[in-house]
Amino acid sequence: MNQLKKIGEISSEYGITSRTLRYYEEVGLIESIRIGEARYRAYDNNAIQRIQQIILLRKLQLSVKDIQIIFSTEDMPVLINIFQGKLNNIDKDIHALKTFQWIIQEFLRLLKDKEYTRASGLKLLMEKSQEIESEHDQAIESESRRKSQEDNYMEEINMAIKKISKLDDVRIINLRPMRIAWYSHISDEPEEHAWNEMINWVKENELDELFTSRYFGFDSCPPQEGSSEYGYEVWVTVGEGIKPSGKIGIKEFKGGLYAVSNTKGCPGDKIPLVYRNLHEWIKESDYNFGNHQCLEEHFPNIPSKQDEEFFSHLDIFYPIKE
Repeated sequence: MNQLKKIGEISSEYGITSRTLRYYEEVGLIESIRIGEARYRAYDNNAIQRIQQIILLRKLQLSVKDIQIIFSTEDMPVLINIFQGKLNNIDKDIHALKTFQWIIQEFLRLLKDKEYTRASGLKLLMEKSQEIESEHDQAIESESRRKSQEDNYMEEINMAIKKISKLDDVRIINLRPMRIAWYSHISDEPEEHAWNEMINWVKENELDELFTSRYFGFDSCPPQEGSSEYGYEVWVTVGEGIKPSGKIGIKEFKGGLYAVSNTKGCPGDKIPLVYRNLHEWIKESDYNFGNHQCLEEHFPNIPSKQDEEFFSHLDIFYPIKE
């Protein structure tokens, strides 16, 4: 028996809006029958069966365009190709979600292990935001390009969570190019003078409230024979609008690949030990020593030599290459 059901009945029974039913009719997926003087829309058994099929295909997240193709042909290879394409898209989505999972797991691990403050934790997330946005863009690119970029990024994330027993942790980080304000000083104890000069400049330019700023320092030249003086250089990351002034210059840092460990809990005289341990780790790893600049990044706030935590929370960046 061919029983007719009004559009309201179908909408209630199958949880689909009457507007959607009318849309399916407009694009040719279903046909209705007009009944009564008011010309109400109604659907026979064939239309109801088609509606059930559409609901199932939509639950499988097939597009209306794909469903139109399925209903317009009896060719089985067409159906197979559509479902194979959907399966490929699901594989890509799974791959992208796994990558996001790695990002979040690594972010949480760093927050828990290093006990960052909220501000420095957000800073860390900001540093990763460009990578996360890039990963999102990859998810909507062509399959071959996305596959290559996601695989490269997945490899980078995997490297970033490698552990060794000699240190609390070693991360492999591809430090991206940065625009930096810099100052270098040579004396018996150049760190204090260099940081004081830089921090005064930072405050004068109202950059001290930016939690996205990063602070680096490093020995810029060793002491000469018979002298105790050596050089120390400090960096602060800055935006495009910041200009050099006074003793502070501006330059571009090209970035590079680094093995990174942390000195949390170590007194200042243990910093060379962290460098030595990183040196030994690189010798035993699959990496070679790089030629770019060693760096010491200060966390979580503006460095101050008067602060007893000045040397207790540094990330030591040791340059490496594949």
